[in-house]
Amino acid sequence: MMSFEEPAYLCLAVALPVLAAGYWLRRRAALRTGEPLQGRSRTGVRLRQGLRLLALGTLVVALGKPLPQTPAQTPEPAQGPRRVVFLVDVSTSMLAADVLPDRLTQAKKVVAEAVRGLPGQEVGVVVFAGNAQVFLPLTTDYEVVSRACATITPGLVPRQGTSLVEALTLAALVLKPTPQHRQVACVLSDGENHTPRFEALADSLSKAGMDIFAIGVGTPEGAAMFVKNSAGGEPTVKRDRQGQPILSRFQEASLQRIAQGRPERYLRLDNWRSTTARLLQALHNLNPGTNQLQSAGPAEYFQWFLLAAFILLLVEFLVPLFHRIPS
Repeated sequence: MMSFEEPAYLCLAVALPVLAAGYWLRRRAALRTGEPLQGRSRTGVRLRQGLRLLALGTLVVALGKPLPQTPAQTPEPAQGPRRVVFLVDVSTSMLAADVLPDRLTQAKKVVAEAVRGLPGQEVGVVVFAGNAQVFLPLTTDYEVVSRACATITPGLVPRQGTSLVEALTLAALVLKPTPQHRQVACVLSDGENHTPRFEALADSLSKAGMDIFAIGVGTPEGAAMFVKNSAGGEPTVKRDRQGQPILSRFQEASLQRIAQGRPERYLRLDNWRSTTARLLQALHNLNPGTNQLQSAGPAEYFQWFLLAAFILLLVEFLVPLFHRIPS
């Protein structure tokens, strides 16, 4: 079985029957005019056309980014259960597209995939901007969490801004520290912070037994900020008084301070798959003695389809050398 990360591209496959019909009609017209008698190999023509169609079909599959439906290899349950809360920044700056398609989408993909790699652990989600609210309470229903992540939008928190203090405070309430559970909070943000005291709060929570991780989303160059459309349409670019786009820049330093300067607890999101794998490995390392984590989530197979398409096109190019037909 196979699923696709970008299934929308599979719609391009509808063009293949159209091309096949075009080839067939062209061949019929050629037969009527006697064109095949002019040194062409009928078998060679058909072979080249078939190879082109097969190569195009393989390229369409590659664009869909196929993923094998195999169980992800995950560590054995940790020594003592954990409670993990993901704190997702939904401020409008997270709509910046310096990472594609935008910062928020990349963050949501990390959460949706990471929960699948936490067997036996309770997980929850908090969303925050100018204030914070519980999006999903602690649960062990990982499929519900994974599917719900797709519905996270900036509109969930009406008050804009970025309050890391509000997010961390609510995380402490959700986690409900107990001697039986290890408490973990994972912040996913571009680091823009509009409230003081977050560093002192993070330090206090860490001393109280909470393990705080931070995942930075964005690039130092930044990208244009977006604002919600009051009419309910697509967000529009935020501009200053001179009409110039206002840039949102990734603030890595504040996220590193949340992680108390510990390199193993701060991750820069470059690719959501590799970042998820590194996060799960870091969470796994909180409990030494368990089996080594090998992978998180399915591997990408699109490159093999690209290679197959290239080989098919190469063979199609070489066919005239053996059938002596014009290219």
